Amino acid sequence: MKKKIIAILLILIMSIGLIGCKEETKINKEIVNFTYNYGSGEGPYYAIEINKNDDKYIFKLTGHDKEIEDVEKEIKKEDIEKLSEIIDKNDIKEWNGFDESKEGIYDGYGFRLEIEYESGEKIKAHGYMEEPENYDEAHRDLTKFLLSLAS
Repeated sequence: MKKKIIAILLILIMSIGLIGCKEETKINKEIVNFTYNYGSGEGPYYAIEINKNDDKYIFKLTGHDKEIEDVEKEIKKEDIEKLSEIIDKNDIKEWNGFDESKEGIYDGYGFRLEIEYESGEKIKAHGYMEEPENYDEAHRDLTKFLLSLAS
């Protein structure tokens, strides 16, 4: 009888252990509003907005540079999914609350990022001559992808 109880307890413990090792499922958080502005004293300035209206995503690019033309158009849900992948890959959610600036510099560069999810979660970050960790790679990925949506 003791052996049966021990065997049952071992099976239960192993079952609980296996359940605990189950891979965490990723919650699908859909972006409903996205804003990314970047500018520098020596280069381009652009403002990008993506807003979900009903089931449509409206992409708007405003550039203050002769090389960047203003664009407003509908984009696909797959584009939003790709944007979410870039956000996840670059841990951009970790930027939330970043708000740093260097004083006394008037011709530098800066960025502003705001993301709002369907769940109500928001990510906000701002920097002028200061940037969060991994900014360079994330900025490169975001810029390449977002400007490709304009064409």
